[in-house]
Amino acid sequence: MDESSASGLTLEQMHRTFLRLDGRNSAISAINMAGNTLTNVSNPVDDHDVANKVYVDENAGVSKGGVVMEGNIDMGVIN
Repeated sequence: MDESSASGLTLEQMHRTFLRLDGRNSAISAINMAGNTLTNVSNPVDDHDVANKVYVDENAGVSKGGVVMEGNIDMGVIN
């Protein structure tokens, strides 16, 4: 087997199938983490970036200290 294939896959097939560590390709469908976690996620910068728990806890505007909410709260329920 030469350098252009491994396990029966060509380099082109591997580039289309696997995410590259150097970021030169991207996922084109959902990624099933199978119960595993993403770790060491940085704070979001762009609108569609993922947010880590620390960032959400500090920026969601809801206190974890037992603050009572009053008045009408629109939860955006869709019927």
